[in-house]
Amino acid sequence: MPPELRQDILEGRKEELLKTPEPEDPRRPDPDATLDPCDPASFQAAKLNHSETPEEPGAEWRAFVRELIALRQQEIVPRLRGIGGHSGSYIKTGPLAVCVTWAMGDGSRLRLRLNLSEQAQWGLPPPESRLLRREGEAGPDRLGPWSLDFSLSGTGT
Repeated sequence: MPPELRQDILEGRKEELLKTPEPEDPRRPDPDATLDPCDPASFQAAKLNHSETPEEPGAEWRAFVRELIALRQQEIVPRLRGIGGHSGSYIKTGPLAVCVTWAMGDGSRLRLRLNLSEQAQWGLPPPESRLLRREGEAGPDRLGPWSLDFSLSGTGT
C-alpha cells in the first residue's frame, strides 16, 4: 500500500484510541504505543499459538470460538447466496438491548436478540422457530442480563 495511506491508517487508529471510554483507566491503551496495523510483526503477534495444549489457559475460549465458527459455517453461510443489500432490520428494545432480523438469501429469517445490560429486558419479539444458540437466560418475550439468542425460520429449517 502507498506509504501515505499506511501513515493515515496508523494515525486514524491512534485518534480512535483517544476516544475510548474511561480516560483515567490504567488499562486504557496508549496511542503512542500503538502497533502499526500494516506491520507484518503486528500480524504475527496477534496470531494464536496453536502449539498450546488443550489444558492451558484459553482452551475453553478456543473451543467456544470453534463451536461458533462451525455453527456459522453450517447454518448461516449456506443461506448467504442471493442475500440482498439492506436485508436486515432492527428494533431497539431497551437502552442496551436490540433485536435484529435478517432476510437470508434462501428465504429464511435469522434473528439475533441481544441484551448487553445488567437488567432483564422485556417486550422483545420472540425467537424464530428454531433456536441456533443461546447464551444466558431468555424467554419468548424477554432476555435476562447479558443474554443473547440466535434463531432461524423459513426455508431449510
